[in-house]
Amino acid sequence: PSSAPADAARSFIELYYPSLSRSPPPGGPGPFPSPPIAALAAHFAPEAQKSISVGGAHSVVSDADEVLRQLSGLGGTEWRVRGVVAQDDGSGGAHVLVTGSVEWRGGG
Repeated sequence: PSSAPADAARSFIELYYPSLSRSPPPGGPGPFPSPPIAALAAHFAPEAQKSISVGGAHSVVSDADEVLRQLSGLGGTEWRVRGVVAQDDGSGGAHVLVTGSVEWRGGG
C-alpha cells in the first residue's frame, strides 16, 4: 500500500540526488538555477522547511528563494545513500531523513 512517507522517500531518492548530480557545481557554466535544480525546487511546497547537514555544517531554509539557493549550492555533488527513513508529519506531508556521504566534484 502507498503512504505519504513511503512516497516521499521513494520520490526523494529517485528525483533529488540525480537532479543534484546532473547540475553544474556552484559557479559552473550555464544558467542560474540550472534546469534540473529549478525543476527540483518546484517540488517544495511554499510552507515546507528543508534542512541539510553535511559534516559539521547545518543549513535550514524555509522559503522558495532559500530552497533554490541551497539546492544550487549542492549542484555537481555525488551522493552515496546508506539509509532512508520517512515519517508522516501529521499534516499530509512527511519528514525524510537520509544518511550517507557526499562528494563535491569541483567548482565551488
